Amino acid sequence: MFESSCPTVLNVINDPAARSALSAALREAGFGVVEAHTGAEALRLAEHNPALIILDHLPDMTVAEVRRLRDLADTSSVPIMQLSASADHPAAGVDIHLAGPVGADLVVTSARVLLRATRAERVFRGFLEAAPDAIVLTDAAGAIVQVNAKVEELFGYGRDELLGQTIDVLIPKRYRVAHEAHYQAFFGVPSSRRMGNGIELFGQRKNGDEFPVDISLAPLSTESGNLVTAAIRDMTEQRRLESELRQRTRELEEADHNKDVFLLTLAHELRSPLAALVLVVPLLRASATDKARAKVAGVVRRQTESMSRLIEDLVDISLVRSGKLVLRRQPTDLTEVVTGVIELIRSLMETRRHVFEQSLPREPVWIDGDGTRLAQVVTNLLTNAVRYTPEGGRITLALRTDRAVAVLRIRDNGIGLQADMLTRVFDLFTQVKGASGVASAGLGIGLDLVRRLVEMHGGTVIASSEGLGTGSEFIVRIPLMAGEPPYGVRGAVATNGISESTEPA
Repeated sequence: MFESSCPTVLNVINDPAARSALSAALREAGFGVVEAHTGAEALRLAEHNPALIILDHLPDMTVAEVRRLRDLADTSSVPIMQLSASADHPAAGVDIHLAGPVGADLVVTSARVLLRATRAERVFRGFLEAAPDAIVLTDAAGAIVQVNAKVEELFGYGRDELLGQTIDVLIPKRYRVAHEAHYQAFFGVPSSRRMGNGIELFGQRKNGDEFPVDISLAPLSTESGNLVTAAIRDMTEQRRLESELRQRTRELEEADHNKDVFLLTLAHELRSPLAALVLVVPLLRASATDKARAKVAGVVRRQTESMSRLIEDLVDISLVRSGKLVLRRQPTDLTEVVTGVIELIRSLMETRRHVFEQSLPREPVWIDGDGTRLAQVVTNLLTNAVRYTPEGGRITLALRTDRAVAVLRIRDNGIGLQADMLTRVFDLFTQVKGASGVASAGLGIGLDLVRRLVEMHGGTVIASSEGLGTGSEFIVRIPLMAGEPPYGVRGAVATNGISESTEPA
């Protein structure tokens, strides 16, 4: 390797005087110069990788040895300039030749131009080799003019096997005719784009194996004509992952469907024995002759009512998830719905000695909705507040309107929620854990049902909490009914799951 801060030129001029004059001109222009007096000496010095080789007619150097000058260098991109090329010694294997008598100034200028072009080519080659994809450059006829190492790795060909071949060598035979038409169309309107959008593309390796590819095309204008740059990416692994994902998705969808069927079947199977218990409860209460039996009858009544709500939630969540639940929409006063739910839950709050505060508007809050389903939403949220708030705790409920939206807030000072539970709490079968780390009672279906029912009404529900032990707040927003409700219409009030409405006389 020549040690110099400036480009080193290997001067292999046969005539001593001409060689000396050229070396002086090159040094004056800022080049480093090493001289070779014979072809054999030039071959030896070329191994040290000069920046440029300048030679003329050398009696002891054949055309093959001229080519060897480049091959002996550390890289194959050392440019060669030949002066006074003749018919006996043609400029084969050189990058530029200046025929006839030429002055030193022209040689120096040509050397600078050739070195700049060489540096630009090296940068371009470095870009090609650094590219993560296989890069193929082709001309207007489809002949391959340049490839990078990724092409060799991907298709199994050596670089020399591909240069000069048409691009068809990398394409399965059944696609070649169609590809020819697309290739010519690209040259008609050249632009950077993906090849075959929406169409599966395939490449063909040297051994005949086909594999899926993704190809991006871009035009490249050069002095020798327009080229096409094709960036080719092997999609085998991605297609495998996509196939596995589709299969996994189908399995999950099937499992999800089977789960919904199971829940619906379970709920229906439990309804019959529960119905018998519901009928027995009044008889137990009527036949109770002392306080002990009356207390037992009360326990049975509360538990059967709780189980009834659980079973109805199971049925409803299955219907909602399968898209079979249909809302019975009508003008509904949300204030009346909330009031009815409060009356149902009040005794439970009194039993746990909760301090309950409510703030309801005096005017109706009209919603185009299903009163029974809206009552389920409020019942689940208020029941959760009671369940997760210790005895003597505080629960507040506020309903107001904010422009075209009804806003319901239910807040408690109970166990609270961790930050990662604020969205997960609405997922099916998610159970809230308190500070002790123990999950609370329940199946974890109520809030999933709340979210789905609210969304079916075009609304949203969110949870907020500052952390465990700080309480929680659930905020429901549902669009108000557009326009005024029909005269005399009162909203549906849900009581124990039975929708009641008062129609005008």
